[in-house]
Amino acid sequence: MNGEAALLAVNQAPHLIDEDVAEQVVRFVAASKRPGVPLAGLEVEPALLSVVCRELNNKRRALDVPKITARLLEGNQEEVLSDFYERSVADLSPEVRSFIEERLLTVSGYRDSVALENALSTPGVSREAIDRLVERRLVRIEDRGGQRLELTHDLLVGVVRASRDRRRQREAEERE
Repeated sequence: MNGEAALLAVNQAPHLIDEDVAEQVVRFVAASKRPGVPLAGLEVEPALLSVVCRELNNKRRALDVPKITARLLEGNQEEVLSDFYERSVADLSPEVRSFIEERLLTVSGYRDSVALENALSTPGVSREAIDRLVERRLVRIEDRGGQRLELTHDLLVGVVRASRDRRRQREAEERE
């Protein structure tokens, strides 16, 4: 969806978020680094918009504040995505987490995709686990001359890369 449609969706709860903060949320989800780009020119992944709004609302409730504020968004952008990632993989096997971090990112840390059949041939990665990740909106299955699995959005790359780097560090320390 474009940014204008995304703003309309976020503004469905005016008792929880002011319009200017809603626009900041839309720009965050669109990963727009250019503040002057019109909302109509932004591309927003609906699933990620939903996730970010849910995460922000959870934070708002935990802090017992009446509305999602710009300060809540600014102070928690990375934390919102990190919490989402951790919750998405918490009840899945370590092999699934490792698969996400090693195969859905390139070596240099950019988003990549894997053929679904190859993903399912990875030890510890089951169709049930993949379906859970899709349902939780961490990954999606795209049809590109065959089904391919990928992270739902580039915004998740930094969080997944940081988790991969921490895991690799722990594994290296354990080997020593």
